[in-house]
Amino acid sequence: MESPSYPSQVGQLRPSQMLHTFGVGAIVDLPNLAAMIMGLDDWNVANTREVGEERLLAAVKNRLGNQVRALKLPPMPPEIQDAGSKFDEEGKVGVPVAVFPRWLRCPYCNVLAKVTSGLFELKTDPYRPDRARYVHANCVKPGRSPTAVPARFLVSCSRGHLDDFPWIMFVHGGPPCDAPQLRLEERGVSGTASDIWVKCTNCGERKPMSKAFGEEAEKNMPQCRGRRPHLRDFEEDGCEERMRTLLLGASNSWFSINLSSLSIPRAGEQLTQQVEEYRHQVEE
Repeated sequence: MESPSYPSQVGQLRPSQMLHTFGVGAIVDLPNLAAMIMGLDDWNVANTREVGEERLLAAVKNRLGNQVRALKLPPMPPEIQDAGSKFDEEGKVGVPVAVFPRWLRCPYCNVLAKVTSGLFELKTDPYRPDRARYVHANCVKPGRSPTAVPARFLVSCSRGHLDDFPWIMFVHGGPPCDAPQLRLEERGVSGTASDIWVKCTNCGERKPMSKAFGEEAEKNMPQCRGRRPHLRDFEEDGCEERMRTLLLGASNSWFSINLSSLSIPRAGEQLTQQVEEYRHQVEE
């Protein structure tokens, strides 16, 4: 997860998915939570292997510049021989992710709050990473703590910035009350934005989510903050675009850049390719 001190496995992806569907900056919908693939600065390259494809490397450099020095496979943990190894450092090797969106909702009492609010508690299973989830520990539901679900609305802009939906600002229409306490309620059966309302139980302000779309969004949505959550920063010069509301998991929220190369090795190049493939081991 996001904290480097207590990494936890929260799911599994195939290497091919890391290229075509869930690359850096993409949101992965896991069974009980949503997570964003973090930028390469967060990756531990100690367990990666270099890809010896010169033509592909040249194509990537032509597109992205000389900032690209090598092509590497995603971090791969060594084969785990026994159950106890899951708790060793080798069992924590993988691609780093962070919870995103950072707002969660309790499906029982409709409480809407940040993951850092203290209302939600992370539960993980080292033997079943797909069971990782946040629970609403102090919910009024008797007998159990409901599994919290990600708030299904995000904001983005045409320049590629992505951010949490501005829930507090949106429901108050400006500066919030002294102690905002939000709930996200569905009042119909259609699931459309007009049937979904966000409410502040502290001051009584409420607003339908339909006002975050279309022409209504022009007067209800703020200016983009230029946030890049996968890089943990904001654009230095800010952003002049207006925020646009997206649905979590929408197909227009992330696109990969596809490059291809044709590798036809000659017999005399076989040794050279093998040297390139295992160069990282020789250098070590």
